[in-house]
Amino acid sequence: WPLLLCLITIECLSSPDGTRPLPCIPIQVPRDRYPAALLLLLLILGAPKLSLSLGCAYGYGYAKGYLEVLKPKPALVSRCEAASAL
Repeated sequence: WPLLLCLITIECLSSPDGTRPLPCIPIQVPRDRYPAALLLLLLILGAPKLSLSLGCAYGYGYAKGYLEVLKPKPALVSRCEAASAL
């Protein structure tokens, strides 16, 4: 479920215009706030707090570009691929 919430967050923030309905509740929520509203709904229903919160936070961080510093540089990747491990 955390991975699914992360992917929903990235998908919603890739095109934040418009609204999306919450499941089981006839409320339209703006797409940029949909992941937080879905997380709140799941937490009210008793879902695991830490894992879903981290999944949602990771999705927001990835979509906003805050996690770019964690990606390896292309030069490092090509050096690692060129090095013989065996």
